[in-house]
Amino acid sequence: MEEEFEGNEQVRSVKLHYLRRELETIRMKESETIEEYYGRIKEIVNKMKLYGKEIKEKRVVEKILITLTEKYDSIVASIETSSDPSSLS
Repeated sequence: MEEEFEGNEQVRSVKLHYLRRELETIRMKESETIEEYYGRIKEIVNKMKLYGKEIKEKRVVEKILITLTEKYDSIVASIETSSDPSSLS
């Protein structure tokens, strides 16, 4: 039943590859709120976990901080200088 739902190893590998690429290329849209953007990232991460790939919370935080739009630059700078981004969740 599990294999039927998730597919065989080759199918899972292809799906994981697609999701990794999606995570690497995702960017926040100008019209998007942080909550919406976080939701899109979390959806990708959850799908990757479903297919057996664990993504560390540190990686997710770094991805969000790096890909926020320019209007959040001052907030990102404050976060990076006042705390260790790897300790954030």
